[in-house]
Amino acid sequence: VDCVVGACAVSYPFDYAWALALWNAGGMWKSFRKSQKPKLMVCGAHDNFCSRSRFEREAASLSQPADHRCFDSVDHFWASRGVRKEMAALVATWARGCAG
Repeated sequence: VDCVVGACAVSYPFDYAWALALWNAGGMWKSFRKSQKPKLMVCGAHDNFCSRSRFEREAASLSQPADHRCFDSVDHFWASRGVRKEMAALVATWARGCAG
């Protein structure tokens, strides 16, 4: 889609995406992974719905341009206010760069 300049996934629930996307998660993830547009993936190291190893494996499979960050001491719900602000700043900076 030409109007899309990039895509960001925050705490993507890989282990449950099939249910959330009505069994089409594989197709959606394949499109995201292979896109030539900028991609950013962000998660917490203690995410309840995606292990860190799964996050790192999926992030490594992204076509470029892509970036990822896993925040220590954070779960799926980003309960730590300071870390939540840090994540939001990271995503905002990345989005501004995409908008060019």
